[in-house]
Amino acid sequence: MRRALMKPKENALTAIPPSNDGGSRDPRVEPIAYERPPAGHVAGVDGGAADLAAPDYAAEPAPANLTRGLLTGLGFGVAATILYVVVAVSAEKEYAVLSVLIGLAVGFGFSRFGRTKGAQAGLCAALVTLALFLVAIVLMDAGLNAKYLGTPFLEELRISATFLNAVISLYFSDLLSYVFVAAAVIVAFFQGAGFNKKAR
Repeated sequence: MRRALMKPKENALTAIPPSNDGGSRDPRVEPIAYERPPAGHVAGVDGGAADLAAPDYAAEPAPANLTRGLLTGLGFGVAATILYVVVAVSAEKEYAVLSVLIGLAVGFGFSRFGRTKGAQAGLCAALVTLALFLVAIVLMDAGLNAKYLGTPFLEELRISATFLNAVISLYFSDLLSYVFVAAAVIVAFFQGAGFNKKAR
């Protein structure tokens, strides 16, 4: 024999009205309100909120370092000077582009690695370029003499260094030589002083 189970009667206190979504909701239990966290926050490991600081893309650049600029400028300048001498001795002529390259290399070392700015740094770069160009004149004289006379380069270099004043005077007897030197020195000055950089 089977007996139908009687459903418990609902009264005003136990009755659960239907919810909007078709389910049942107990009115005695207050719903928990979930709020969206404010922008710029993320839930932390401990359940709190951690601020997300925006990355500082506008950080200040490294300060200028004249010593580092001098060393790197000298290194680049020596490499450019060697290239200038090798091409000049091989072709038996000088090229204005390569003379400018010496000043550009020195100034690049100052401005790029030393982050230098101002007339003082530009003057240092110009003096370094002038010194390297004088060295290039002596090396070219020794290289050409060794090429024509068939003598060892070091021997000719010793002779050129001994008669340094005569070698320099002979080089500047041609007015075009002043143009070559001036171009290299001026480029080094403006590059080393950072005058070619855009204002930020």
